[in-house]
Amino acid sequence: MSHPQREATRIRILVDTREQLPWSFKDLSAETEREALPAGDYAIAGVPFVIERKTPEDFLASITHGRQRLERELERIQAQGGGAVVVEGSLDAVLYGAPNRRLSRPGELRVNPNSVLGSIASFQMRYHVPTYFASSRQSAQRLAWYLLEHARREQQELDSVQNEVSK
Repeated sequence: MSHPQREATRIRILVDTREQLPWSFKDLSAETEREALPAGDYAIAGVPFVIERKTPEDFLASITHGRQRLERELERIQAQGGGAVVVEGSLDAVLYGAPNRRLSRPGELRVNPNSVLGSIASFQMRYHVPTYFASSRQSAQRLAWYLLEHARREQQELDSVQNEVSK
């Protein structure tokens, strides 16, 4: 079985036009194209799977005062066929703050770690959209690429089976 990055064809990843800090996927056999997406920040045309990118700070804000907006986004992701939230930071960074940083800086959002974990579990159960934590922006981008690539392959297999059945 070949390694996904060594395949000759590059995948084309759609990046939402509202995405402010887009991943480039330069080193991951992909090219990007900006497009207004109905849900999520990253997708592949014709594949019912999207990625919602979050920084740790954005994730915390989204599960607290931005919760209704996030839940509407998760509903749209679910309606699209599925997807995942990928956070550009570890679970510990979300729960306790980034390493080498005080939690009580002025203006910093503080959230009970149990509330964070409860929200993650609730979103998974209610919307069937998992939340993945990566230790860095680069790791998050790589994880998103693999999720999108596997969703693309699954869709290709499904399309192939459906074409065989319809013959």
